[in-house]
Amino acid sequence: MPYTLPSSLPMDRLIKVWEPAEEALARLDQALAGSALKGAWLARADFEEAAASLWIEGELVPFEDLVLDDASTNARTPTHQLSHARAVLLNRRSLARQGPRAALTLPGILALQERRERLEGPSPEAEALLDQDPNWNTESQIAVWLSFLPALQAYPALLAAAIALHAWEGMEPFQRHNATVGRLLAPALLWQRGKIDGQVHCLSIGLKKLRWLHKPGRPLEVWIDEFCQAVALAAQQGLKAHQQLQLSEALMARRLEGRRRSSRLPDVARLVLDHPMVSAPMVAAKLKISQQAAGTLLEELVGAGALRELTGRSRFRAFGLA
Repeated sequence: MPYTLPSSLPMDRLIKVWEPAEEALARLDQALAGSALKGAWLARADFEEAAASLWIEGELVPFEDLVLDDASTNARTPTHQLSHARAVLLNRRSLARQGPRAALTLPGILALQERRERLEGPSPEAEALLDQDPNWNTESQIAVWLSFLPALQAYPALLAAAIALHAWEGMEPFQRHNATVGRLLAPALLWQRGKIDGQVHCLSIGLKKLRWLHKPGRPLEVWIDEFCQAVALAAQQGLKAHQQLQLSEALMARRLEGRRRSSRLPDVARLVLDHPMVSAPMVAAKLKISQQAAGTLLEELVGAGALRELTGRSRFRAFGLA
């Protein structure tokens, strides 16, 4: 479906929406730029964004299941929803490695959908979609969308990204999970314009905080307003999460003072900071120690008030920052 830019937009009104969002995004980007905890923040953001993207599609994936599945230590059989969330997670990481120049190309975008299909495999939903259009030309639609992006260079970066994603939904290059791919492309669009450094924008997290559900056909002005609100909410939450990580790092260092040099406790503490959640098998695999030793170290940090158990289970437990 072709997409036509409106002849005019109410810029005086929209500037009140996109400027605060750009400022919030800039504050987050600046905080992360010189932070030793940027990697730890990104690890958490990737998992949270994947889970939020599924929530928007009406599918709930437990955060701890996604983390444990990614570490290959999940005792549960992966569901179709979990496989979908893992595809979003891996696609986000792939986009971060590639950078926007490679991501915003026909092969780069096709690879996102191919990875999802490979990880999900056949599903009851896919088998039920007997009415799919056999003449649907995905590659042609993506090419049209990519050729449309240069027309947005005259717009401010955040406004251009909002319009680009509205166009993506209108053109609908993919018949399944089209909006999921679009939300993955949002950070690449802003990264390309120099508004962020890396894949730090989390559109789905912001949309979830808006209690936004995917409903195709939103008018452009409504979508721009909601897009910018979501960007601001996600950036504000991201800044709080980074500040909490800084506080946790300082508290962890205080609780580890006086430990003997041979102690593996500082190594466990680093793992906990770098990962949103750890388990005894994860610690054992990373540090090359027994699961029993890993469990003992984790319990020691729980006793010191540095960790808390997250799953509420007596077996296959996982821990995160207190």
